[in-house]
Amino acid sequence: MILDLIIVVILVLSFISGYRRGFVAEFLNLVGFIFALALAWRYNSAISDWIVTQFNLTGHHQLVYWVSFLVYLYVSLAISNVIKTSN
Repeated sequence: MILDLIIVVILVLSFISGYRRGFVAEFLNLVGFIFALALAWRYNSAISDWIVTQFNLTGHHQLVYWVSFLVYLYVSLAISNVIKTSN
């Protein structure tokens, strides 16, 4: 139930923002957000395990998830901006 509500809120906010800034630009931002979320979800355990072995840390899986999500989001938004400025 809470996941459905989160998805609806994201879609409504994206619709409003897309109406203001343009459909294609906002669609690319939404796709980038979803892509970043999926990559962070998929590679969280691999990145966490690597960081634990490299830096001798334990119990930081949630922190690694959010940091990796923000990195993926930044990269996807940078790619989106390059695509928007090339047109």
